[in-house]
Amino acid sequence: MKYAGLVLILILIISFYAFGEYLDIKITGKGTIQKADTIGARSEAFDNAIKNAVAKGVKDYVSDQALNKNSKLIEREILSKASGYIKNIEVVDEGLNKYKLDTYEVTASVSIDESKFQKNLIDLGLIKRDDIMPKVLIFIQEKNIDDVYWHFQRKIPNQTEITIGKLMGANRFRFTDQSILIQNMTPDEERAFYIDDKKTMIEIANKYSTDMIITGKAISRTANNSEENISIQASVNLKAIQTTDGKQIASSSGNVELIYSDALAGGNMAIAKAAEEAALKLIPHLNLSKHEPKEAFQNITLLVNGLKSIEDLVQFHREFEKGIDGIKSIERRTYSGNTAAYDIVSIKNGSILADEISVKGLQTFKVEVRSKSPNFLELNLKVKR
Repeated sequence: MKYAGLVLILILIISFYAFGEYLDIKITGKGTIQKADTIGARSEAFDNAIKNAVAKGVKDYVSDQALNKNSKLIEREILSKASGYIKNIEVVDEGLNKYKLDTYEVTASVSIDESKFQKNLIDLGLIKRDDIMPKVLIFIQEKNIDDVYWHFQRKIPNQTEITIGKLMGANRFRFTDQSILIQNMTPDEERAFYIDDKKTMIEIANKYSTDMIITGKAISRTANNSEENISIQASVNLKAIQTTDGKQIASSSGNVELIYSDALAGGNMAIAKAAEEAALKLIPHLNLSKHEPKEAFQNITLLVNGLKSIEDLVQFHREFEKGIDGIKSIERRTYSGNTAAYDIVSIKNGSILADEISVKGLQTFKVEVRSKSPNFLELNLKVKR
């Protein structure tokens, strides 16, 4: 029955554009063949592909710290119910692992109902609504020396897009599945990005429920060639456009010059370096009103001594979070022997927080700063009488 249910999910494929927003993940699941039961192993592989896709989705949203702290909750409330988030599965490849003949593998493109997924993560306290980073479509015109890159011909991302995607991924931005976009793209649609046709760009982006477009140009050229070394220059110009109204949010550029023996390889390398420079300048400005730049926040360990009861613990948490400016989140890690340890995310570092709490104090407690540094803060508390 389990296998039949999975087959039914595969048969009832829902259109990518049909309802709401979808998180698209390409993933592989594995199943072990026991007693020559290939059908059972295939069913297990499908089941694991679904679970692995949802697990990857969780990782895209939830911090490593929260993942470790809430692993049992995630397993019980999300991963054990993984099939409930699935709206579309397309099998890319399946069969026996050529190195492990007792293992059956299924590789699939899985679409997750992103709205439902986000809501459950918020309801479980794993993320806050403001933690959801924008979904981005990256589409850059690239010309490496004399090699003009056309997406609809090559069907893969270019070097500039790959470089920008890695940096934005590290800052927890989410992405439109560019492989699906490119597969369906016409020359006229691609040209719209290159001639800054915002109306067409936004229409395309909205098909994929995208919040922001990163577009621009990347060019490399040669200069002052010699027999052994070639001087190569690369420039990358980027801009970010909000898809709701076509407003330009920010722009940036990167310029690199290097010496290399091979023009095309050197040009590719120069473009990657220029793209990295431009992306690092652009990312801090991509806050889309409710989204804070990722780099603005500090991770701080807070130790609090003198909490003699659960009531003290609750009261301190409430007063600290509401009374001290710039606190994005405060999560208790441990509480033992009148001492509690917290993980804080704040706009200000630990030293600045120490100075602020020394001046402001707390309503219920007298506060003494015992130790402070940019990433660590220790407080001694006494209840006011």
